[in-house]
Amino acid sequence: AFDDDPALNYGKDTTDEKCDYVLNTNSKKIHLPDCSSAKSMSDKNREEYFGTKEELLNKGYTECGQCNP
Repeated sequence: AFDDDPALNYGKDTTDEKCDYVLNTNSKKIHLPDCSSAKSMSDKNREEYFGTKEELLNKGYTECGQCNP
C-alpha cells in the first residue's frame, strides 16, 4: 500500500503495482494514477488501465483537465 502523501513515495519503485492511467468509466476521463480526481472518484466508476493513451482516445475517452495525462 502506498502512503497518501506523494512526497513520501518519491524514489520508491512502484512499477510492479502502478497502472498507466486511471479511468473514470462514467465521465470517460483519463487520469494519471496520482491525480486528486482519480483518488476521490467512486470505486464503481474507477478502472485501472495498462496501455497507451491513444487507445483510450480512440475509444472516446478525454483527458482530465487537472492532471493533463
